[in-house]
Amino acid sequence: LYIVLDLSRASLMSDFWPSRLATMNNLTQGFIREFFDQNPLSQLGLVICRNGIAERISELSGHPDAHIAALKRNLEAGGGMS
Repeated sequence: LYIVLDLSRASLMSDFWPSRLATMNNLTQGFIREFFDQNPLSQLGLVICRNGIAERISELSGHPDAHIAALKRNLEAGGGMS
């Protein structure tokens, strides 16, 4: 399973408190933990989209801590989605 996250300028909007980006970060981390609790043999990877480019930030793997660390390292929004 790959999760694709929109880190374009739109993620900086504050229609969710404190921002879409912060909300997306918290929900994604929770999803990753829950996903591996319920599917311990599964694999997951993360892709982010910003500045019109999709970038894989974590390979498919079964290590939730690695995905969460990759997400935290890449939480800079900018540009457009496509």
